[in-house]
Amino acid sequence: VNCEVGSWTDQGSCSRKCGGGKQERQRAVTTAAAHGGASCPNLTREVDCNTQPCPVNCEVGSWTDQGSCSRKCGGGKQEQQHAVTTAAAHGGASCPTLTREVDCNTQPCPTSTTDPNHFKITQKNTNYYCSNRACLGGKCPESFNAKSLQECAAAVSRNPKCGTDFNFGTKDGWCDCVPAGQSCQPASFASYNTYSVPKVLYRIPFGTDGWCHHAGAIHQDVPGCGRVCSDSNGYRGVKNRGTWGPNVDCSACPEAEWAATNTKPSCKSDTPKQYTLLARARECSGAEIGLGYVATVAECAAKTSAKGSKYFLYGTNEYGNPRCNGQGCQCYAEVPNSETCWRVNHSGYNLWKNKSVVI
Repeated sequence: VNCEVGSWTDQGSCSRKCGGGKQERQRAVTTAAAHGGASCPNLTREVDCNTQPCPVNCEVGSWTDQGSCSRKCGGGKQEQQHAVTTAAAHGGASCPTLTREVDCNTQPCPTSTTDPNHFKITQKNTNYYCSNRACLGGKCPESFNAKSLQECAAAVSRNPKCGTDFNFGTKDGWCDCVPAGQSCQPASFASYNTYSVPKVLYRIPFGTDGWCHHAGAIHQDVPGCGRVCSDSNGYRGVKNRGTWGPNVDCSACPEAEWAATNTKPSCKSDTPKQYTLLARARECSGAEIGLGYVATVAECAAKTSAKGSKYFLYGTNEYGNPRCNGQGCQCYAEVPNSETCWRVNHSGYNLWKNKSVVI
């Protein structure tokens, strides 16, 4: 009697739900071999199963800003995108929304139209030269017809394409701004004056981060310095330089707006007076002497005075050409071609003058 077996039947489940697994099968003996008949064949085997591809879910990267904030203050909108790093396939979850709009520059804009601290005049009968509104090879970003100086300052302060300097025509009401991150050639221009937007625009909302959370303190993000804080108890600090205490001098970040107290004067009165800022993103035509990285403008002024230099450069991270790091900012003593210092562009530095040095 020959052995006889039944049909194959699955045992258990496939080892994988997709992408190719293994399945055990068995068959039972229906007639046993006897009297020298043929023996039974294999009663178990392993076969492929679930060979269809597995679903692939969409994956995306981190959000990144696209362009700039629509306003410089008072609350604007910023477009953000994140890119697809893994596309969905074989029925996997589809991608989420790839663009979104978030709030930005939520700090309040200056509201007073009479407070002189909201803008200051820097030069009379001079403008940052824009030939046909062209600024050193690039067009000035925005021009406005303003009925008053206050209206011009407000328009400039709200426009993300504008830097801190702007021109206002005292007769015709013409108002235009120097592009953010650029410097233009000052030139004589009757009936025009040059102004700068105030430091108050560097302010950020209270509690932006945990480093400076003192109630009543002035919180700022200052180009070239980073996060800056000062409070009514006389404590001051620059975050990325690890300073915070009652004896920090304003020269740690001259561009910051430091709080005044009953015992400590404002920045304007305790910043050393032997030097002054002449121009942003400018240098004297001529040679210079590198003096390495220094922590403050005051330190750079002292080093360059020792070299007998009347003019000096102090680095900045503004204008897209960083010159500061954890060691401080780069410092150079200027050796101009002439005593009057013919100024030329230098995007990584601001030009200062040692008033105590006489050549």
